[in-house]
Amino acid sequence: MLQKIAAGPSPPAVAYFLRGTLESSGAHPQFFERNPRAAFKDYEKAARAGYDAAWFRLGRDYESVDDLDRARDCFERGVKSNDRSCLYRMGMANLLGQLNLPSNPPVAFPLLIRSASLATLEVPQPPYVLGMILLNELPSISNLPLALLHTALPDPSVTLRQHALALIQRSAFLHFPPAQYKLGYAYENAQLGLPYDPTLSVRFYSCASQGGELEADMALSKWFLCGAEGYFDKDEGLARTFAEKAARRGLSSAEFAMGYYCEVGVGGPKNIEQARKWYGNAAKHNNPDAPARLAALSSAQPEGLSRTDHESLTNSTLIRSRTLARERSMSEGKTATGGRKKEEEALAAARRASLLRSYQTGLASVNEAEGISDNEDHRGSIATSLSSSSSVAAAIPPLAPSRTSSPGSSRPTTRQGRKVSPSPRPESIAMPSLGPASLPSTPNALPSQPSQPIPQSAPSNVVETIHGRGYSLSETILPGPAPLSTPNIPGTPGSAVPPKKGPATFEEMGFYSQPLDQQKCVIM
Repeated sequence: MLQKIAAGPSPPAVAYFLRGTLESSGAHPQFFERNPRAAFKDYEKAARAGYDAAWFRLGRDYESVDDLDRARDCFERGVKSNDRSCLYRMGMANLLGQLNLPSNPPVAFPLLIRSASLATLEVPQPPYVLGMILLNELPSISNLPLALLHTALPDPSVTLRQHALALIQRSAFLHFPPAQYKLGYAYENAQLGLPYDPTLSVRFYSCASQGGELEADMALSKWFLCGAEGYFDKDEGLARTFAEKAARRGLSSAEFAMGYYCEVGVGGPKNIEQARKWYGNAAKHNNPDAPARLAALSSAQPEGLSRTDHESLTNSTLIRSRTLARERSMSEGKTATGGRKKEEEALAAARRASLLRSYQTGLASVNEAEGISDNEDHRGSIATSLSSSSSVAAAIPPLAPSRTSSPGSSRPTTRQGRKVSPSPRPESIAMPSLGPASLPSTPNALPSQPSQPIPQSAPSNVVETIHGRGYSLSETILPGPAPLSTPNIPGTPGSAVPPKKGPATFEEMGFYSQPLDQQKCVIM
């Protein structure tokens, strides 16, 4: 039907765009084989016929081959049409001095504010990023004038923190996993003016987990490792399931956690051999605590941690951290408003998340552990570790599920529980990359008829980078509709190697991580 409409005498602009999307992705080869050149032509036709979203796709195609002037021209055309993705891209370009532009925050901020106000399910990132900027949690741009930040406030009576929270909540409700993770973290630690609420924390972490957020899986593992007094009991089976889910997708802190769980016998029988394998994977991916545990378990008489050691560690780290958050929340007069029904719903959501394999979200996707590059730096540490990625993990046979977890899947249920590293976890917020989507060399290529971009291998814009303090994200892409112009849509965030043609992640855009508060990032 689409082919028939697009091939008609005067097809609507959206028909060209949709056909270009299918041609660029090759998602349905039985109808449209992957053809970047044809996709580029269709995007160009759609843009010239008035379909504004096509300008962003064209801009990303030019950007992927480092033709920054033409890319900027496309984005600027989209800005004139109020396209949210183009507004966001130009806002970031002006903020960070990209696309051959000088850094100009006064020009960038209005664009970011407009893009945040236009966020949709297809483009949910802008409110989150703007909120993080208002919270001063993007170190590389922490020097923005206070007067400039206040221009984002809808009303003088609203504080920067209040508006930042509203923006992050909006992004979370639009199903942006990093925003959902941030809210889960805020409810767990009584931050952003929110009360300590284990139920809502688990609920938001579960949503983020279903969206492919690896750190959310580890957060759920830690919740269920200890449980939350007065809310839900611990469930070591779910704790192990969530950790294994993240570990098999390459999160080094989760690999460390799996080693710890096998060593102590959390959620299953003790298995020193499996513990060594998981610790080995974590060490291979630069987990700072893994080498020490490997050394302890590699001696003639392995000195494994006992249940008593485990209880002592969880009491002094996870449980203590949460107790302090609860007391702080109560001292500020903020209490959780839950109820048995909400608790049951949160636990049900967590169990659903434990059964789901990550799926591609937004423009980026995350590959299974087998496809993760050994060069990726996933950090984590024993009392703080659980963050590395390893391709070896995939070779380790699945551990026997606990009575509460279903075979082959992991089920989240209670709290964080493991040693986590104080350093923030890597995350990646890649630019909305359309990959090599593109391009034929036709006579009338965009901006000004120059030669069109030459198709290249699709970038998977997935470069890890920490985006904030005390929490982390996995991968996510900035604005824009799913990267349908990318050749392969397989992985999940964190897997493919991003193209170096244009900024593909916050790290490339200049955002760097800061050390986490030791007290707040301990898992065990």
